[in-house]
Amino acid sequence: MNLKSFESDVDPVVLARGREYLQAGRVRMVAAPASGACLAEVQGSQNYTVTVNVAPDGTVVGTACDCPYDGGPVCKHVVAVLLQRRGGVPPLATPALPPLSDLVQAESAQRLASLLLDLAAESPILADRIRTELTGQHEPVAARVAAAGRRIQETMRRAADADGFLDYHAVSEATEAAADVAQDAEAAWEDGQVMLAIGLERCLVHELAAAMEMADDSDGFIGGLIDESLGRLSRVQDTDAPPLDPQDEEAVFVSLLEGADDGVLTGWPDWQMPWLREAAVLATSPERRAQWEAHATAVLRRSGTGAEGYVGQELALLRYGLLAEYGEPAEAEAYLSEHLRFPALREMAVRTAVTDGQFDEALRLARDGVNQDGGRQLPGLIQRWKQLIYEVAGTAGRPALQREIALELVTDGDFNYYAPLKNATDAILWPGVYHTLLTKLESSRHTSVYTQILIAEGETERLWVYCQTHPHEVDTLYPHLVPRYRTGVVAIMGELIEVEAERATNRDYYQKVCAHIHEMVRAGGMDEARVLVSRLKARYPRKPAFQEELRRVERSLGQPP
Repeated sequence: MNLKSFESDVDPVVLARGREYLQAGRVRMVAAPASGACLAEVQGSQNYTVTVNVAPDGTVVGTACDCPYDGGPVCKHVVAVLLQRRGGVPPLATPALPPLSDLVQAESAQRLASLLLDLAAESPILADRIRTELTGQHEPVAARVAAAGRRIQETMRRAADADGFLDYHAVSEATEAAADVAQDAEAAWEDGQVMLAIGLERCLVHELAAAMEMADDSDGFIGGLIDESLGRLSRVQDTDAPPLDPQDEEAVFVSLLEGADDGVLTGWPDWQMPWLREAAVLATSPERRAQWEAHATAVLRRSGTGAEGYVGQELALLRYGLLAEYGEPAEAEAYLSEHLRFPALREMAVRTAVTDGQFDEALRLARDGVNQDGGRQLPGLIQRWKQLIYEVAGTAGRPALQREIALELVTDGDFNYYAPLKNATDAILWPGVYHTLLTKLESSRHTSVYTQILIAEGETERLWVYCQTHPHEVDTLYPHLVPRYRTGVVAIMGELIEVEAERATNRDYYQKVCAHIHEMVRAGGMDEARVLVSRLKARYPRKPAFQEELRRVERSLGQPP
């Protein structure tokens, strides 16, 4: 990429946004060392730090920005700084600003009033702070939440295309107001304004979930903001905060239930359950538990997944928790026994039996889990039940059972149990166990465990035989093979790189090919890499982007371009 013509390497939408940022005066050059690197701050949804390094010939050697964008070679903030550099604006540090107090005192009352109103329009929290200072009264929570919703909607509307769709490149800009509202919610939690905080969280989740229907959220901006918002709901249980008075607690409880009832969240159970989970904490009376149950039943019905699905299991866990907290012990125990089909409740039953010293019962429950989920072909759960059997056997002092289960776990692909298995096996018996284990793994799909064991035991020759039949794993295995098999390892790498180069059709793929060349060098193949680069340059003269990437490799190898 060259400073004079970098536009051809940048997505047009990102390029246009970078120009807008520069024209809006959002770029502040901080420093420009003589080396060609410069440091800048770019104002986006927050202030982002950008570094750009330009060689004397105009080649952009490196760029970096602390924004989350990863959809292309550079983000809009870097584009703005590159345009600033190329435009000849002196990249010098800006002079220090005068103290804020001097600026305020020198300004007219009319101008200050106008500025306060503009700032208040951008932040409901700030608007309420100003109103409270002037009148002693808060603006109603509903009005502040509604204003936040309008801000989010308007920002998204401006960023959307003519059909109302948020393209992949527009999502970051579209969520800027939502990110500001998230900061307002954070401030409300910290100030102890729980009803306002929950109102803003409900607004955020509603607007963002609705936007998901017409957005390409490949980078996870929208989903990430929703998850962060739902994560903050746990502050309802914050023990460091002052307790809510009964009236406020009732209002918080109802608001949480209404959050779960939001129709926009239907089909997104992971975004519904946090509301019910936090509401359950406040279901301290029979009346509230009845309300909670009615909402939970409605959520399950609308989910369409049935009582056996994810929502059913999560609700069963919460119901058991309420019974354990407020019901009779026998009632809670009976509920747990009736719902062992749910893995989370079965595990709870196992751990309860261990706590009570009922080890045989705990082992029976875990073994039944293996049988239950084996029939449903759920290997992950089978693994979990075996891990529980191993754990219970250890607590109960049954080493023979631990060894038996550890062998099964390793054979099933869990390397974590290899060392415990070896340590617990008699040295005389270990060679036979080791041979059996490797024989089973050689014919299984758990090849990573097989190679981990070979590495742990220093079986380099056997590892080399494996690498020859599984050449695509050479990048992870070569550190253990190079001391004895450097030439062979480098040859395999070279063959794979040439195949990759044949298939490569774009810059991202070319960069991956060159990354593997660097890996080849790290494996001790410097000379072979130089020969390979020359061969690839000669073979693909009509791929200019590939040629450029190969020249960069040449420079890093100390080889003239």
